[in-house]
Amino acid sequence: MSLSVASADGGNVATGVTDRYGAFVIPEVAASREGVRVAIALAGYAPWERAFAAPPEDPLVVLLAAVPVELEGLEVAGGGARPGD
Repeated sequence: MSLSVASADGGNVATGVTDRYGAFVIPEVAASREGVRVAIALAGYAPWERAFAAPPEDPLVVLLAAVPVELEGLEVAGGGARPGD
């Protein structure tokens, strides 16, 4: 999962990735007068984005909404003997 934190005016961007549990830490996010914006994206889920007047001091708990992903056709070809035959 990728994520970014930026000042609301688009400057001071910090990015990161989550660990295998989805947890992340982005230390020392500089605030601006316009606040900060947190954005999270993961394939198969709707993007999540929120603006804050100041960097959140407490942990954020974000539950992403699953969305269907349309895949192009997949062609599988096989042959030969199965193991043990």
